[in-house]
Amino acid sequence: LGSADGYMDFSLKDFDALADNFSKVTIGDISSGATMYIGDIENKELSTNRNYNGKLQNTTVFNANTINIVGDIQARGTITLNARLLEILKTNLHNPMGELDSGISGKIINLNIEEQMVLSGWIKGEDEVKIDISNPTGVNVLVGYGAEANGFTADKNSVLKTTNTNGKITINSAGSIISTTTFEVVGASSTISLNSSKGGITILEGGSVSSQAANTTINFDSADYVHLNSGSAVISGARFDYVGATPIAIKTGENGNITINAKGELELAGSVTASGEVVLNATSSTSDHA
Repeated sequence: LGSADGYMDFSLKDFDALADNFSKVTIGDISSGATMYIGDIENKELSTNRNYNGKLQNTTVFNANTINIVGDIQARGTITLNARLLEILKTNLHNPMGELDSGISGKIINLNIEEQMVLSGWIKGEDEVKIDISNPTGVNVLVGYGAEANGFTADKNSVLKTTNTNGKITINSAGSIISTTTFEVVGASSTISLNSSKGGITILEGGSVSSQAANTTINFDSADYVHLNSGSAVISGARFDYVGATPIAIKTGENGNITINAKGELELAGSVTASGEVVLNATSSTSDHA
């Protein structure tokens, strides 16, 4: 398929040709050690004479040792990625110097990663985004943080969100979670859960965790530290409007709750705002700034 470049090439035309009544479509093999690049999989006009309906209509699974997302992947239903390493790049391979144009969209998005995931583009789920990072070691990774094994890193201007009522964003990482992304659940009765069973959770300057609708919940659970750095924000049931240079908290939904559990230190240099209950639990500090 395609030119002799050493890769198996599965084009947008091939996705268009797939029937939409398979129980599941699986592409790749995680045990092979292969690297997979995934570009645009969407309904797209590639010429004036041909429109391709490439949007994934079946439950679809992608498997590889390393998966690089370099385009706009759209799915009608559930999409699952299984990999040792996953990187969702910011730009599209067709315009590598362009604006944000790379990510995954679908009804339910499952990402099962062994070592590390780096998010620079977007993840947009309608109902649910679930990310499990099972065994970070810090060896042969995309981004390193010294001796600390990192499972999830998200860059500034990236997006991770759900849109429907009862939406769920869950990250379970056996390493640290370090984020400058925008976490957002749009629908009412939705939940964001960030869980680090080894290591800690850091929201860097410019990063936010947000749920503006009613009856929403944000949970942090860390086996070590939780650091909300200066310029970060955790907001449930509220938003901030500016009057001149002064931020004013505005309630947007009743019963917006935040719980932060740190088995180590808790640094609150950023803002924590909720229309309902805020619960903070921590033990002793370990850093000079705490």
